[in-house]
Amino acid sequence: LHGIPELIEQHTMAVYLNGYMINQPLGMKCKTLEMNMIISLAPKVCLNRIRDIFSNIYHHTDVSFSSFTVDSYLAMRDKYLSEDSYLLIDISGEITDVGIVTKDVLKSVLSFPFGKKTFFRYICTQMGIELRDAEELFKLYNKGKISDELKNKIEPLLKSVSNSWGEAFRQCIITLPRTLILPGKIFLTADNDIINWFSNVLENEEHIQSMVSDHKCNVTNLSGSEFTNMCNIKEGPCDPFLMIESISVMKKMSK
Repeated sequence: LHGIPELIEQHTMAVYLNGYMINQPLGMKCKTLEMNMIISLAPKVCLNRIRDIFSNIYHHTDVSFSSFTVDSYLAMRDKYLSEDSYLLIDISGEITDVGIVTKDVLKSVLSFPFGKKTFFRYICTQMGIELRDAEELFKLYNKGKISDELKNKIEPLLKSVSNSWGEAFRQCIITLPRTLILPGKIFLTADNDIINWFSNVLENEEHIQSMVSDHKCNVTNLSGSEFTNMCNIKEGPCDPFLMIESISVMKKMSK
């Protein structure tokens, strides 16, 4: 029973009749039909557990689910009207999620098990230190407030992580059809402590540069402030994850 999946969301991204994208295809005749769909599934036992937790706090409230990549795509589509082809990359937790948008259509969603936790876990293992020490060490390294001895120890580790993440990204992407061109424009979401480092990896890692169009990545780090005209923020810092999810909730409530 634990392995039974439940449908989270199902979106028809685009419909092509005879090779042309049609917004209202019902009732039309064609020789060829192509549909781009995104379907999200999750273990039913996990979703029920989440429902139970929320129902204990927010009584008689319906709980709905969505995938962050699809929510990011909908937010980006409304915010950046001039961009029609780009990558959505989210590096948080245990995995990296990659969404590929081509001509305003979310064509594919991929993921691989190499995220923020993998990053810090590797530093902990190689240096024999605790997680909080690894996070503090990395913070000092980014600020340039680290001794030469520690700098010489951590830089080879970071280079190794960069190569490993780049290779994992490449292995993930080569599963795609060869006809799908990888755009060089990237919108990146990640926690503040690692986003600049991973942005630098995306812009300089040879594995990645060789796969995108024009062999050059143009990365935009999403801080949340981009969406202040779409969300009502009174004061305090903007969290990109909360902002994107809030936009998704507003869309659902307006239907």
